[in-house]
Amino acid sequence: MNCQAAVILHRSDEVDILKDVKATFASIYYLIQNLTVEKFIITILCFITLTACSNSDNEPKDDILSGVWNVQNISGGFVGMNQDFEEETITWTFNASDSKLTVVNNNVLVDVIYDGLDSGSYPYSIIEVDDENFLEINGQEFAGISFVNSQLLLDQNKMSTGTGADGFVLLFNSERDL
Repeated sequence: MNCQAAVILHRSDEVDILKDVKATFASIYYLIQNLTVEKFIITILCFITLTACSNSDNEPKDDILSGVWNVQNISGGFVGMNQDFEEETITWTFNASDSKLTVVNNNVLVDVIYDGLDSGSYPYSIIEVDDENFLEINGQEFAGISFVNSQLLLDQNKMSTGTGADGFVLLFNSERDL
């Protein structure tokens, strides 16, 4: 009997050991499975985070003024001028990527009181106040911005601080519309 008891004990030890091994493998499997899911989730979150980031400096900027505009008419001022200009006599090119306005003023008419800015390059920005846009050139507010039938209207009588009466109104056609 002692021999049988030893065998039975031996078998019961094997069963216990097998149960322990099975439980250990089950625990390890559970940990590996959960760890893999955690690694997968972390990998996906890292991927989403990295791909969702963008470097806006590399993307071309655009604003409501971007492009080439030809002065068609300038009116107003204290004397009430009303002067039409031929296409490409005076062009304003707004480049939003570097916030530069490039003016090419080829006006040769001597009796014109005001023809806008001299040829050159000027820093510009667009100021928004109460859902209205205003153009700032060289750090100074220049005019209110509006659009009429795809034409640009810069109105110096309309400023962010209020309205005036003796400013000039510049009407532009876009090169895209020519």
